[in-house]
Amino acid sequence: MAEPDNETDFDTESGEDVEREIVNEEAELFQQELWNELRFRESVLGDAYPFELITSRSVWTLAPREVETDALRVAHVLYNTCLMISALRSGLVKKSSKKDEEFKWLTTNAPNVIQAASYVAAAALLGGESHWFGWPRLDGTAKMRDALKNLVARVGHGRLKQRDPAWVTGQEKDGTIDVVVWRPFRDLRHGGLLMLGQVASGLNWPTKPARAFADSHFNDWFEEPIEHEYLTAMFMPFMLHADAAPNRDYSFDEVAEAQIRQSSISHGSMIDRVRLVDLVAEQLNIRSYRDELSAQGVGMYRWYSRALRALRTATTE
Repeated sequence: MAEPDNETDFDTESGEDVEREIVNEEAELFQQELWNELRFRESVLGDAYPFELITSRSVWTLAPREVETDALRVAHVLYNTCLMISALRSGLVKKSSKKDEEFKWLTTNAPNVIQAASYVAAAALLGGESHWFGWPRLDGTAKMRDALKNLVARVGHGRLKQRDPAWVTGQEKDGTIDVVVWRPFRDLRHGGLLMLGQVASGLNWPTKPARAFADSHFNDWFEEPIEHEYLTAMFMPFMLHADAAPNRDYSFDEVAEAQIRQSSISHGSMIDRVRLVDLVAEQLNIRSYRDELSAQGVGMYRWYSRALRALRTATTE
């Protein structure tokens, strides 16, 4: 006796009939991968993760996590802010004709929000001092040379060239370096740890290798650099393994790990959304940083509240 034909469903994207059993297997695999990813984020961040995975029998749901401390509230807002910036940059949140100006404001001011969070996270990364170097700066300096003078005064090391490099046009803002963090020894002499960090809020971050830009656009201003040896870092609101996918030869985890390793060769320490929130939550246990997180008249809280409003409006139109 011939086996009965498998039931099929019509796939509107391919225009072909697809066996329902295959569709179900793919759906189950997707749910399992989604569960694994959410569980990974929760396991890394703990209470700093703004959502809670709740399992009841064979069903799981994602619910907002209740918090009792100001530090955790800030961490939750930061995570959700990064999530919304990622959605905006990826085109997952569409602007409407009525809200073009609002989406423009959100897009324009997203870099300052991530800059502020990265400034806080950087201090936790080395357990040292961080300096907001990205433009516009907290110290109010507009010119690159003035900003470098302030940085040298804070660190206590480095000597600028008497004349600006010949390639300077006068329009330089920060030499692509947004955050400088250092951990000095008690004697305050040369040889401490120094990290030069870039902050990316756009999807073009792979085109900006931190070390190449640090040498050509930042250190070339110095006759004697702050430190001859330094680390680099890239801070971002995205998930580093967002585009990872298993293939015939490697699992999802293997592909994700390989992508992060490859990126770190060009950019240094990769601080993605989970790592950024983790570092900020750690640093907030030392002090609040509320003023810094509200810097430049934008502020994380203001940006987040306007993004929520825009999202609600977009979904109801």
